[in-house]
Amino acid sequence: MEPVHIHLLINHIPILGGIFATALIFFGIILKNETVKKVAYFTFIVSALFVLPANKSGEGAEEIVEKIAGVNERMIEHHEEKADFAMWSSIITGIVSSMGLYLSYKNSKISGVISFVVFVVSLVSIYFLWGAGESGGKIRHTELSNTTISSKQNESHNHIED
Repeated sequence: MEPVHIHLLINHIPILGGIFATALIFFGIILKNETVKKVAYFTFIVSALFVLPANKSGEGAEEIVEKIAGVNERMIEHHEEKADFAMWSSIITGIVSSMGLYLSYKNSKISGVISFVVFVVSLVSIYFLWGAGESGGKIRHTELSNTTISSKQNESHNHIED
């Protein structure tokens, strides 16, 4: 299997896992349910583990994709920068979640505070993960780019006036 295929398969796991875990931790906090929080912590940890191979496979995918005609190298670099922020924010979320999981099992008095911290950190992580995913999608899916859509609309509008 090519690095591009591996990257496309793996890179969605941290994004979707992060969104799912954020919803879980939110409901765990609202319902004051430690079991739901523990599942959220575990999901954040697993998602953080998948961000490493997603990042690594991206390097291999870059080598292949940059040789394809019409691929903008600046878009690849932009995606790579966003992916680095996404990777580190996901790792931080995983580390804080590990602390939350440990403190939850120990029935620590600060486990409630940690769950709120995990929730806030996860929102930041989702922001970066979403941005990385969106910028990656635009590399090969030019229809996702507003400039491309605007350009096509302007071209068709100009032809109508002729």
